Amino acid sequence: VRVDVEAGSVVVEASGLPPGKHSVRVSLRDEDGLEPEEGTVFLPLWVEEEPFEWASGVLYFAFTDRFRDGGPDGKPSPTPGTVTGTDWMGGDLVGVREALEEGWFEALGVRSIWISPAYDNPDGAFIGSGGHFYTGYHGYWPVRGRAVEERFGTTAVSGEQALKELVEAAHARGIRVVLDSVLNHVHEEHEYLDRHPEWFGAEPCPCTTDAGPCNWDTNPIYCWFTTYLPDMDYKRADVVEAMLADAEWWMEEFDLDGLRVDAAKHMDHVIMRSLSMRLRELYEAPSGVEVYTVGETFTFLGGQGLIMSYVAEHELDGQFDFPLYYALRDAVTHTRWREVSNQAWAGQAAYGAHWHRMSPFMGNHDISRIATDIQGCPGWSLFGGCPDVMAQAGPITEAQWDVIRKVSLAYAVVATMPGVPLLYYGDEVGLAGAGDPDNRRMMRWGTRTAAQEELLARVRALGRVRQDVTALHRGAWQELWVSDSDDLFAYARADGADVAIFAGRWAWSGTRTWQVPIPAYLGLDGRRLVDALGSGRAVTVSSGVASITLDPWEYVVLEPE
Repeated sequence: VRVDVEAGSVVVEASGLPPGKHSVRVSLRDEDGLEPEEGTVFLPLWVEEEPFEWASGVLYFAFTDRFRDGGPDGKPSPTPGTVTGTDWMGGDLVGVREALEEGWFEALGVRSIWISPAYDNPDGAFIGSGGHFYTGYHGYWPVRGRAVEERFGTTAVSGEQALKELVEAAHARGIRVVLDSVLNHVHEEHEYLDRHPEWFGAEPCPCTTDAGPCNWDTNPIYCWFTTYLPDMDYKRADVVEAMLADAEWWMEEFDLDGLRVDAAKHMDHVIMRSLSMRLRELYEAPSGVEVYTVGETFTFLGGQGLIMSYVAEHELDGQFDFPLYYALRDAVTHTRWREVSNQAWAGQAAYGAHWHRMSPFMGNHDISRIATDIQGCPGWSLFGGCPDVMAQAGPITEAQWDVIRKVSLAYAVVATMPGVPLLYYGDEVGLAGAGDPDNRRMMRWGTRTAAQEELLARVRALGRVRQDVTALHRGAWQELWVSDSDDLFAYARADGADVAIFAGRWAWSGTRTWQVPIPAYLGLDGRRLVDALGSGRAVTVSSGVASITLDPWEYVVLEPE
């Protein structure tokens, strides 16, 4: 370390660092013991052969309490008043790290992991949907601004230490960690409510689907999620600054790489704009390392404009692509491509350059599982009414094949579209589940069934292709075919000379061939294209046409040989 007083600079030099993250923390004190107002300077530093691209691999959502139990936590269970699905189940950050060290994420092509909120949450249970009582197992009910939930550790490792060890293990493998950030509200037991009651709205107005001043969609900022989750009042500058300071603490204390911003549409723009500018000023500008901020704005078909209203150079980097999800889910259950095409075109028009920072997905913790949607479960219930058909041992049944084909085809679209493809824990093995909380069942570990192994192999192959085929990272999207009968959907991704073509087919029987037009600007005429997924299929582009043959439910990702 060299300090140049006249130039007002501090030079930190290091060499021979191994690949991974080596963030720098610098604290200064003069001869009189005075420190800079900014305190410690924190700069993220990565050592890696190639610049990191968020869209170059999968973002995996590990829902901590339901992902994996890494050891006893010493907490009593069950919580009085709860039922199966509404209480803590024992997953922890130690379990996530164990899966990481076993290579679970890397085998799926994961480049970044989204961790559910790690805040300290209340003890006990509180009334929720359907009159049932829920605990804070999910992490979205903070009671302290700067404390990790101890249940996410074990009797041997504190929650805070478990989070640090998980992040360190991920960084050693070149994997980024994105932590869920709850800025819209706190729990009624939060320390800030006692110290600063003026920071919160005076009259709770619980969000409802009824017409009126508290509708989830027509007045999302005014309404509270429920009476015991008071909203932060971002009209106050001191509230904005307090929440930004907390976000800085989490970023620096745990060396995080990004934040998932919960409930974006329920907050005033000022907090997301201030957060983004603060992160860029403190970390991105001095280091050149991008801090990814991805938001959740729950919307439906045609909601691209609402999503984009929170995304800009001065606000969020991207958001989860709900319109594309709903089109893809309907395609899975009703075998039609047209609406997927419509939403992709709408995304291209609305998102522009930010499309590569959006996140396509086929499942998350707020919607029913895709495997259960496909089954059309007659016992649809929030509390385990849908069977987990993929968990049935023995030879693969037709019901299991139905899930395997449709989930893998849906994920093939997610894995090849622009953006940062999201994989929700358990979807890689077809985990079942209706709406919240049934869609948050405990992940199954140990011996897998033949059906689970088949789906897992397909999902892993798609993750590897997402990593290996560079055209899928930031390549421009161009639709090539969407058939009137909705059998085929095909599009190209092109980034200069790097080109990839996706083609996927619904239908129940028979092999079929399409003469797919290939635009001249792709430079593929006369070239042989092979399936990057290793199916052995190959085509040669001739006179601007590729003759693509697919079996039912088959998909290919073609690239120049």
